[in-house]
Amino acid sequence: MAVRLLSPAKVNLRLRILGRRTDGYHEIDTVLQSIDLCDEITIALSGSSLRVLAPPHLPSGEGNLCYQAAQVFFARLKRSAHASVWLTKRIPVQAGLGGGSSNAAAVLLGLNHLHENPFNPTELALLGATLGSDVPFFLTGGTARARGRGEHVESLPDARGWWLRIVKPELGLSTAEVYALWRPEKGAADVLADDAFFSDLEQPAQELMPALVDFYRMLIADGAERVLLCGSGSAVCGFYSKPPAGALPLEGGQREFIARTMTRLEYSQATAVKECELA
Repeated sequence: MAVRLLSPAKVNLRLRILGRRTDGYHEIDTVLQSIDLCDEITIALSGSSLRVLAPPHLPSGEGNLCYQAAQVFFARLKRSAHASVWLTKRIPVQAGLGGGSSNAAAVLLGLNHLHENPFNPTELALLGATLGSDVPFFLTGGTARARGRGEHVESLPDARGWWLRIVKPELGLSTAEVYALWRPEKGAADVLADDAFFSDLEQPAQELMPALVDFYRMLIADGAERVLLCGSGSAVCGFYSKPPAGALPLEGGQREFIARTMTRLEYSQATAVKECELA
């Protein structure tokens, strides 16, 4: 038997950096929002080893978060790892959209289903936190506030629905490099309006990739009501009340993606584990 599930991306509606922690990570306070730009994960229990079949531009071994998630799951289950994972990739990498973390969460959910749910949601979240700060969020999705280094997740009421036009430069940005350039701003506001969109990482991301400013201008000229960096970049997202029309005049390896925000119910329906037959 095999299972298949979608693996949605996210955007950060607000991202406040509170300072560097003693463990080397940064303390954050962020509002995460699921969007319907999705990868797809298929898992089957087969053979006596673990393998991940990923697109050529991604690692297929221990450098892949799907592989790491399966390793963590089987180690906690105290069984040898034996599964095949197929990854269909649509979320761009090094974009700040959380694709790798979402994939890891999908693998945990799929393997848990295939083993008749040995772990409850809290236990899965603890496993996910060992893989990446965003992984626990992707186990529930919707709109949520994340604190600590991102692993402490609190579900929020569904945010306003938006259409999104996401622009991805040809090159990505390293999350570690973006965070390393962050500096606390003197006199920065501690309180934001409930509907404020904000990211403390916009300035360091633009320092590393000055061309990002052009994408902000392009989206504003296109009619976006708000424009925000996706996570730590390099993608930039425009927020629209209605579907954006036409296409932007992009160049070279630049790409755009049209998506919508998801309610928690839509997220749970999209990520529901579905049994399937392998072709």
